[in-house]
Amino acid sequence: MDHLVELCREGRIGGVGMGVPEATARAVLGRPDDESVSYDPHVLVYGGVELAFADGELEMITLGFGHLLEDLPAALPGVIPRIWGEGDRETVLATLSGRGVALTAHPHPGDGVHDYTATTAMGDVVNVLFTGDRLSGVACSRAERAAPRILFLPAPATRPR
Repeated sequence: MDHLVELCREGRIGGVGMGVPEATARAVLGRPDDESVSYDPHVLVYGGVELAFADGELEMITLGFGHLLEDLPAALPGVIPRIWGEGDRETVLATLSGRGVALTAHPHPGDGVHDYTATTAMGDVVNVLFTGDRLSGVACSRAERAAPRILFLPAPATRPR
């Protein structure tokens, strides 16, 4: 679960963090599985990891846990499967808390969704989302662009181009 801790504490994953240029992310992670070509921000997709760039800089990292779990780049070995396999809410919250990540709960009474936020060392905003008792998504947004709370819902397995 080191990658999830890294994302929540530092706003980075696999050596790629908030504010890096798109060219740097591509150099580290290689060719993406898919990318948006007509949307702003520009999104690179690496399995269940999505990187969104605005003005050429990384603005958001999202991890979705219900799809596209294969073929991650070498810089992200086993990120999704490892986190997903250890993804029950009690384990994830205990691990993050034990590693110094302070989370704030945002209840969703009656709908089975559990939403938590954290702030990275650089002030970036992280949302950790559980559906029922399972980790279903994580999003980290750059501080200068982040809304006070961003609710991330996992994207469908295919994206329009």
